[in-house]
Formats: sequence, C-alpha cells, structure tokens
Amino acid sequence: MTRRTPILLIAAAAVWLGTGGARASVLPLAPGPGLFASEERQSREDEAYEQARELIDSEQWQRAIERFDQIIALNGTKGDTAMYWKAYAQSKLGQNAEALATLATLSKKFPQSRTLEQARALEMDVRRSAGQPVRPENVQDEDLKLYALQALGNQEPDQAVPMLEKIIRGDSSSKLKERAMFVLAQMSDPRARRLLADAAKDDAHPEVQAKAIQYLGVHGGKENRALLSEVYQSTADARVKKRVLQAWMISGEKDRILSAATSEKDPDLRAAAIQQLGVMGAQDELSKLYATETSKQTKKKILQSMFIGGRSDRLLELAKTEPDPELRRTAVRNLGLMGADKTGQALNSIYTSDKDPAVRKAVIEALFIQGNAEALVALARKESDPGMKRSIVEKLSLMRSKVATDYLMELLK
Repeated sequence: MTRRTPILLIAAAAVWLGTGGARASVLPLAPGPGLFASEERQSREDEAYEQARELIDSEQWQRAIERFDQIIALNGTKGDTAMYWKAYAQSKLGQNAEALATLATLSKKFPQSRTLEQARALEMDVRRSAGQPVRPENVQDEDLKLYALQALGNQEPDQAVPMLEKIIRGDSSSKLKERAMFVLAQMSDPRARRLLADAAKDDAHPEVQAKAIQYLGVHGGKENRALLSEVYQSTADARVKKRVLQAWMISGEKDRILSAATSEKDPDLRAAAIQQLGVMGAQDELSKLYATETSKQTKKKILQSMFIGGRSDRLLELAKTEPDPELRRTAVRNLGLMGADKTGQALNSIYTSDKDPAVRKAVIEALFIQGNAEALVALARKESDPGMKRSIVEKLSLMRSKVATDYLMELLK
C-alpha cells in the first residue's frame, strides 16, 4: 500500500459519514496510473525532441533523422514537427526523394498542423535542389505559388524573368504580382530592373505601381535609385511622385528629395518633399532650404520638419534670430512640443529677450504644453506687465501641479 492510501481512506470515510453513508460517491483524490503513464510518455517525447533539435543545430543529420523517427513512433504531440525536421535533415543529406515522401506523409497525416506552411516552403526548396524547375503557373494553391515565386530568385534570369513578367502582366492576383515584384527588386539582371521600372510607370494598375515603387526604394542600390528618378521625371501624377519621394526617403536619397523641395512647382509636392527631409533628420538640408526660401508658408513647413527631425538647435536659433515675428512664433510652438528638458530653459530665455507680445504669448503657450509649471511661475514672478502676467496665471490655473497651486495660493494671500 502506498503512502496515499491512508489519506484516501480517511477522506472517503469523511465524505461517507457527512452525507448519510453509502449514498455519497467518493471521487479519487490522487491521479490514476493512466495519467502517470501519460505524463511519463510526454516527458520522454519532450526530452527526445530536445536532443534531436540539438543534433540539427550541430548538423548531425543522420543521427537527427534516427532520433526524429523515434519521436514519430511515439505518436505523441510532436509528431508533425518531428516529421518536418526529419525532412529537413534528409534534404541536407541530399535525400530529396525521401524528404519529399516525409513531407507528403506530414501533409496527409496532420492536415491541420501549424508546420504545413514551413513544410510547403521546404518542399519548394527540395524540388529546386533536385533539379525540378519551379513554375508558378503549374501550381494551383496560391500559398504554394508564393513560395514558388520566391524560389525563382535563385534560378537563372533567362528562366526566371519571363515567368515573373507573365505573372505581373497577366491576370494573377495582386498578392502574387506584389511577390513577383519583390523578387525582381532583388535581382541584378538588367531585364529584371527594366520590368520593375515598367511596372513602376504603369498608371493603369495603381496598386501594382505603388508596390513596384516601394520595392525600388526598399532594396536601394544605385540602379534602383536611378530607376526611381526615371519614374519621377516621366509622370505628371502627383500621387506617384509622392510615392517616389517616400521611396527616396527609405533609400536615403537626401539630395534628390532636396532637389524636389527646391525646384518642384507643385506646392503639395514641395511640402511632401520637405516632410520627407524631416523624417530623415536632414537638418543641414532643411537649414539650407530655409535660408533660400522666400515663401512664408513653405518656411513654416520647414520649421515643422525641423521639429519632426528631433533636433532643437536650429529651431532655437531661428526662434531667436528670425526677423518675421510670425515665423518666430511657429518656431516657438514647435519647441514647446519637444519637451521641457530639451527646450524649457531656452524658451524662458526667448520670453525674456523677445519684445514682441505675440511671441511672448507663444512662449507661455509652449511652456504650458510642456507642463512646465516651474518656468511659468518663474516668469510670473518677474513679469511687470499686468496683461502678460494674467496670461501666465490663466495657464497656471489650468495645470494640475503643486508648484502652480502653491503660487496661486500665494496670490490669494
């Protein structure tokens, strides 16, 4: 008798006595032998799986196959993943026929397995390694077509480019066309680049066109950047040009974006180019552009982009030296959005030195946005102009700050 037996008997007796004797049914308080066996089997499977994965990591392919076979024989919870890794190890040994057979068994035995997507990709790789050309048009399942398209990037351009062209210019789904362009963007073959450039200029298929432009930017390179310039120059569609500006931003083309911001006649395109310079943190380029710009509205957009770029030094300089009070106010407002630690002290200094009432009120607003009660109280204590002091106190009254409250209590006394 085990140690559990007395406890079980006592519990059973208690239940029996408390419910009128034999009418009570006693539930077992300890797991039965079947549960212990199940836990032991799961533990053996987990341990074997870890050992098999270690063999994969150390590239001991044959030993890994043998270990995964043992796991598969257990008919446990890891049978599907064991089959996938067995096929993977077989492919590494060049056992392509065996790997394909294992993958077929996996698909048939575990139709709901989470490993099926990886298994399909592995199947495509195995078939390609076995010399079976991947032809997406011969594959019915769309997910498999996507894997087949990816594999085209590893084939000779003479074979791959015509297949990709057929997909892009045919009636395939947008998803397949996008993947085809993704593959093209990674190829160095001139025909692939020309096909991608044609797609980027194809106004008749805007979704495909947008993806082509995006991939040209993502994959960068001298040739892709040149193709983007070609697309920008060849279109009159502002939407397409904005996509090119964004692609240039992704690929780091500051000079081309600066050129568009300087020479583009469309105000919206100029604004878009200026914004992209801000996203890139191109502070030097924005400073040069600001110095030569004559339009007040454009200068405001440049100040906004300086804020987007996250550097306060040039904004601070302009907030102090810009002759136009309206532009100084714009610079001050953007400084207020950059946080008290970064610009609070400088804003305090601008309030003291600037004589324009509107600029000083912009400083008060900026400090309020920062939640900088300390700076506002310091300004209020020094302020001799009643109107300005009222403006500061009004902002302090809206702030949930002990510093602000203490100062307001002082005024009441």
